[in-house]
Amino acid sequence: MDKVLFTVVPDPIWTIQRIGKTEKYGGHLLFAFTLLLWVVLGMMFMIGNEFGF
Repeated sequence: MDKVLFTVVPDPIWTIQRIGKTEKYGGHLLFAFTLLLWVVLGMMFMIGNEFGF
């Protein structure tokens, strides 16, 4: 499960670097979206662990 999750979810550092490069092209929007995505994935993962999915 962990290996699958890490292949699907991008590396946080790479994501931050990517956001830094696209800052002039609405980087704040991208950052907000990425943060939201991480929160949702984190919640799903925790809920999955809770119920043993």
